[in-house]
Amino acid sequence: MYISDLLKMSEFRNFRKVTKKSGEKNILTNIGIHDYESIDQIPLSFGKGDFVLTTLFVCKDSKEDMERYINALLDAKISALAIKEIFHEKIPEKCIEKADIMNIPILFYPTHIYAEDIIVSVKTLINEQNRYKDFEEKVNKLISDKMEIHEIKEFIALINKASLNKTGVIYALKKRYDEKKVLGDCKSLEDKIKAFPIKNEIYLGKYEEGIMLFINYSDNSKCKSILKSLLNMFNKDDYWVGYELNYEKQNPISESILNALNSSSVASIEKVDLISYDEIGIYKMILPLESNKGMIKQCNEFIKMIKEHDEKYNSFLFETAARYVDNEGDIISTAREMHQHPNTVRYRINKLKQLFDNHNDGYVELYLTMKVNKANENMRVN
Repeated sequence: MYISDLLKMSEFRNFRKVTKKSGEKNILTNIGIHDYESIDQIPLSFGKGDFVLTTLFVCKDSKEDMERYINALLDAKISALAIKEIFHEKIPEKCIEKADIMNIPILFYPTHIYAEDIIVSVKTLINEQNRYKDFEEKVNKLISDKMEIHEIKEFIALINKASLNKTGVIYALKKRYDEKKVLGDCKSLEDKIKAFPIKNEIYLGKYEEGIMLFINYSDNSKCKSILKSLLNMFNKDDYWVGYELNYEKQNPISESILNALNSSSVASIEKVDLISYDEIGIYKMILPLESNKGMIKQCNEFIKMIKEHDEKYNSFLFETAARYVDNEGDIISTAREMHQHPNTVRYRINKLKQLFDNHNDGYVELYLTMKVNKANENMRVN
């Protein structure tokens, strides 16, 4: 986690920063207290990744010693320093200048705030983020087929504590990614799941820019009920949700995860709040895009051909193709959306088929091209 994550916590609301540089991207891996350590002991006790709390009691009567101690902490390359306003309320300007050069934030905090409370809150956050990071690494290793058999068994034991014989996967992709908001939603969802009578049948983890949930079940109707309850917990304005329930197929867990991830991508592409893997249609062939480079290259050539024709003849073929495919080949609906006569749309579609000459069936080729283009454009935006 970063110092910026720390400073967003409510516990740090009354902290006062005295340095100009924020150091918000400094990585935080630990938090500790400097009490009585001598200057010689400081590099042995603190270092990179540490957020250090101190009263500077050891130099409470000497400004010269205070400067030496602060410089020693800075030289240890800590991530941030917070001084309790008991013995000192300001520090030498030289220390501030040095901290700014090293991009290490120095803060003061009020006497009514206890260091122990800060340590508990920060360590809880660090442990939580480390847990999610470990989960994310395991998922990536699993879906890239790099896990050993015993590791797969350990992962299944982690997500399926009830040892049930079926596992469904939900992936909720944040529409406007904000790590703090996603972490907050993870905590909120975990608290709600704890109240479930079947809490051991559900596992939650943060994955990349969203939240992944596993539903473990043996009864299909019960799974549908759990799914409905979980989906109702997501704000539709915040997430694109895709899922794979795996009722009959009994796919390997890695395949179910990939299917849920691809489903959430389709939700994002098609701008629908919720979609199951069974509903994503041709995207089963298209996604993930990085596995279909040949298809992307061919479709990009077709798109270029259409746009060049539009530029030369002002023909609106690209817009017509996009709306025609979105309307599943319905000319009347396409014409209505574009405020055109149906014959105008028919003419443009025929022109598109001519452009696709010698490339199999016109509609199939056009449909695939526009879907790949839509997925490709969505990936660029995100």
